[in-house]
Amino acid sequence: MKIPNEWMYDEILRLGTLKDLEKQEQLKKMQREIRDLFVGKKFERVSYEQTNTITGAKAQAEVYAPKEYAPFVLGDLKGITGMEIFRKNFRKARPILIGPATLDCLLDKPVDDYSYVENGRLPFNPLFFETPNGPEFTIPVADEKAQLGGIYMMREKADSYTMSAIMRGRNGVLYGTDLFLNHPNTTLLKGTVSNLSRPISQLDSFNTFKDQFQFLIDLENSNISIAIKPYTVSLMNQAISKFNSGENPEGLVPYDINQDLRDIPNELFGVIPNLCVNLTNYINAHNVHVRDASRTIETFEHIGSGKTKKRKVTRPFSIVEIRDAEYNNEERLAREGHKLTMREYVRGHNRKLRSQDGSIHSTTWIRPYIRGPEEAPFRDQRHYASARKLLEERAMNEQYLSDNKRLE
Repeated sequence: MKIPNEWMYDEILRLGTLKDLEKQEQLKKMQREIRDLFVGKKFERVSYEQTNTITGAKAQAEVYAPKEYAPFVLGDLKGITGMEIFRKNFRKARPILIGPATLDCLLDKPVDDYSYVENGRLPFNPLFFETPNGPEFTIPVADEKAQLGGIYMMREKADSYTMSAIMRGRNGVLYGTDLFLNHPNTTLLKGTVSNLSRPISQLDSFNTFKDQFQFLIDLENSNISIAIKPYTVSLMNQAISKFNSGENPEGLVPYDINQDLRDIPNELFGVIPNLCVNLTNYINAHNVHVRDASRTIETFEHIGSGKTKKRKVTRPFSIVEIRDAEYNNEERLAREGHKLTMREYVRGHNRKLRSQDGSIHSTTWIRPYIRGPEEAPFRDQRHYASARKLLEERAMNEQYLSDNKRLE
């Protein structure tokens, strides 16, 4: 397995630093456009500040605009400060390395337990699951093929979560698909799709909807409302704020596109929350241990006037270890009269341990494994391809633990 030279986590941190530098330029551009639009009008200060109560991250932005235009400006400022809060929160995330075989097991596994997510049972908050060489999906609406590079997850309050997929398009561009959920099993999804590689100043063009748009999804009615133009996005921000405050946004939700969800590639909208919940359950399994480690990388530090300086930094990460030996049921099969003549790949899965009264007292993770005679061929191409992922995952974990410092 070819391990990427740069972690997706590191790349997002680097891009985040550039976005911070762009913020003031974005506000200056916004101010110029307002002044050109309202020549001769009286202006007043419009400011917005928000603080994340979980991480303490703060962000503030302001411009001057006519009083009657202030509600629309506030929608934009909420978006700007919201992105800044996201970047600050992301810097606090501890990346957890997830191999391709484990990811494959969890990707399409139906969610059978929401309790860990509902109770906020996260080893760190926020979390970032680094998924090297992940599977490819179609980014909704933008209709771009992209490879999953990582999953970001943060518990905002109670059972409110931000869940994001970070993906790399075939052209090398990074995309983020963010979902803002009042509950992981909700039927009303709010979110954004953004081209993370494009400078902020270029994301407000009427012609770049594939690079940034906001959406509301009603799963019960299979409907998606999409806001593309800056004015519409601002109005949708207001509608979402009402929803988050407990108000009913029905009739208040503006859109540029409104269509049946089944008419567009929509797999990713279901994959993100399901995978976040399954990953949370996985790292909370009774026999799973999240091992801390650190790695040294080279990065560039901005020193002003567009100049950078190369330096080495140490960053923490975590790797998952299964505490018991891998499970293999060949002996049981032999007792039952079954003899394996071909090699088979067995997917990882949960085993629920019950008390005498039938209640579940713990869940263990049975890691994926290969069974059957070593010299025998695989049952079919699917078993062979899955077994290769398992071998790649083992090699990846061994390499990361040998190349990086293990923290006891």
